[in-house]
Amino acid sequence: MLTRAEIDSAIDCQRVALAVPEWGGSVWLYPLSLADRFAYYRYMQTAGILGADFAPVPGADASAMQAWLIAAVCRDDAGERLWPEGDLEQLKRRSAAVLDRVFSACQEVCGLGATRPT
Repeated sequence: MLTRAEIDSAIDCQRVALAVPEWGGSVWLYPLSLADRFAYYRYMQTAGILGADFAPVPGADASAMQAWLIAAVCRDDAGERLWPEGDLEQLKRRSAAVLDRVFSACQEVCGLGATRPT
């Protein structure tokens, strides 16, 4: 059986490279930690995107949901966020088609999508 020390020292958040040719290269995608994932859910509830039951709110601004996740997951070589949390508006001005693809990859890396917190 594993010990706590072995689990604590395991690297279970492997980054994944995502090619984004429209941007001229690739970005690193870092999976969310459990704390980050629930910060994401809290942000979406506070922004009125998700209800208390985590169901989408009809008519909510889903671009904020996409931008927050992309900003949290896309990192540079040093592991730093490419877009600080306060800079989401700049990110939201990028191509919707490209951001949709990046967002889908971010969801996959983070184990999000059809799943909901329990």
